Amino acid sequence: MNFAAIPLDWIIIAIVLLLVTLDAYRGGASRAIAASLALPIAVLLYGLLLQSPLMSSMFKSLSPTVGRALLFALIAVLLFILIHRMISSYGGDRGRVLQALMCGIAFSVVLIVSWLQVAALLAVWHPGAMVSALFGASYWVFWLIGAFILLVLARR
Repeated sequence: MNFAAIPLDWIIIAIVLLLVTLDAYRGGASRAIAASLALPIAVLLYGLLLQSPLMSSMFKSLSPTVGRALLFALIAVLLFILIHRMISSYGGDRGRVLQALMCGIAFSVVLIVSWLQVAALLAVWHPGAMVSALFGASYWVFWLIGAFILLVLARR
């Protein structure tokens, strides 16, 4: 098989999927679920902060690429910590392969959809046309609904 023919976007997505799957297998689904919930909320809060009359002048001083991407990352990490503390379960759901795979797929979908919604992240890395068309504006709601359904099934 010629791996050079596979677009870099799909290799990155596969690596993220593998890492989250291994983490969910080792430690349970709570981190993957918390991150999957935090990212869409971070997209919403990031957009609201940039439009806020009180905060917009402060954020205009940030670099339009790296500074705003770091702001989004900060919001996402803070939300991840808060949500993980809310939903954290103490063991009991680790070691199930199918559950871990569902968490990996769901988180990868949420990450791609969220990434495509934030212009500052697109300035850091812009996925190719195929990924943008597949997970972009036309279908992102359906992808998020499917990912959240997978996360619900992973917790059963």
